[in-house]
Amino acid sequence: MKESSPKPRPLTEVLNPRNTPEMGFQSYEALGGDGAYRDKQKSDFIKGDIVNPTLDYPKLDDSELNQGIYNLNSVLSIADTLPDEDVRSAVWDSTSYRMAEMYWLKSSSNLIHTYKSKSPEQVTAIIDQTQELNEQLYGKPKKSTSDSVISEVWAQIDSKELVGVAQTIKNELENGVVVTVGDQSVEVLPLRRSESPRLPQIPKELLEGLKAKLYADNADIVELVNSYWCDVILARDEGSQVFKPADMFAVFKAVHALRDPENESGVEVVMEPSAKAMSWDTPTMSVKIGGERDDIGSPETMLGKVFHEYVVHGGRAINGSRTNIPVLGTGLYTEADEGENSDYLTFEEGLAGMTEVAVLNDDAGWKPTNLEKYFGLGLAYEGKDFRQTYETLWRARILLLAKPGEEPTEKSIALAKRNSYDSAVRIFRGTPTELPRKDEEGEPRVLTYNKDLAYMDGKLQVIEFWDKYGNDPEMVDSAFQGKFDPLNHRQLEIFRKSKK
Repeated sequence: MKESSPKPRPLTEVLNPRNTPEMGFQSYEALGGDGAYRDKQKSDFIKGDIVNPTLDYPKLDDSELNQGIYNLNSVLSIADTLPDEDVRSAVWDSTSYRMAEMYWLKSSSNLIHTYKSKSPEQVTAIIDQTQELNEQLYGKPKKSTSDSVISEVWAQIDSKELVGVAQTIKNELENGVVVTVGDQSVEVLPLRRSESPRLPQIPKELLEGLKAKLYADNADIVELVNSYWCDVILARDEGSQVFKPADMFAVFKAVHALRDPENESGVEVVMEPSAKAMSWDTPTMSVKIGGERDDIGSPETMLGKVFHEYVVHGGRAINGSRTNIPVLGTGLYTEADEGENSDYLTFEEGLAGMTEVAVLNDDAGWKPTNLEKYFGLGLAYEGKDFRQTYETLWRARILLLAKPGEEPTEKSIALAKRNSYDSAVRIFRGTPTELPRKDEEGEPRVLTYNKDLAYMDGKLQVIEFWDKYGNDPEMVDSAFQGKFDPLNHRQLEIFRKSKK
């Protein structure tokens, strides 16, 4: 009896990251390190025992990357058989993007593990290849935006009356400073001034409209978070009235049970005891809560996090996976015309971040957390290494947070240094941070991880989107219905086709 050929798996099954985790692959997940080792590097660096940290990459495994590339090639073979040209292109481009991230990581791994044994020419060739792949994936800082960020930083600092230590720090930022690390002297150049205009202010209409939509569409979540605050958090002793990681876990579990009691989406809420972050993880379709994450001190902040991780990141994944083009659940990548982005993520990060600003009823000013990633990448592109970037970042951060006429405390300076170190890690991870950022001839070596450009660029995209579509409820609603960029006309057409 003749055996029948195995029935091909449906596209929806193949593209589900639970079945093909590579379709939700995120390069940063391979760039984490051993917690104890990384903490020791951070401590030694901030104390001034080492000029630059040396980061470890225990998850950067070439054999796993090769297997992932092999698995994605299988998806490309299926994509080739799809009759609809738009769907075929969407699946092909989105799959190829994940594959390109893996090739970039392989190039980074090669550089990290072999640069000490290579000739200067070979090292330069690998650096150029690695950085080019990085920029093809994540873009590079736009000079106009970098200049506006610097103008924004200086405008905020100049507007304050600074005294004592704060004025000394401003002098160091403006004139440069030499810091001593062990027996070495490191020159930190002045932060240049820019003639460019400041960053655009976030329109009040955007924040009010977005908040109104979020509260109207998610009234059940708003009530749940406020009830947890009143019934659980405020019942505790004074001084303990905060959302601890266990509370965050409980809130997200309750939100998911409220929205999807039968768990038809397969979404999970996961506690990671040793982690420090809260994030949405597409490959596992889960919200991850770090057991060592900082406490949250208000129901509004907690609600903003729920909107950010569950409603935007998670909701776009769930809604997109239910369409007839399920790559909208893992993230759409396409070609882009001038002025458009080719990825879904930049807009999504902007939308997720903007929900938090809207919920907190912020004054819409640009805070250090909004500025620092793009700011730091701009500094790296000027040829600054890890230490030089960090020294500029923490000084700018403490001045941006300083209250006029008040001295910054030792505690606030220490916190600024810790936070700016973390930002520098994000900028230089995936590269040998100890590798000099000047070659033998003194020419700058730009070697960065540019994924964090999405946060600033994304917020600017959301401002553009709201200016264009803020009065169109259908378009605003569509922004929450799948992982695509509504400002990319190809992606918008693919989304519209998915709803037919």
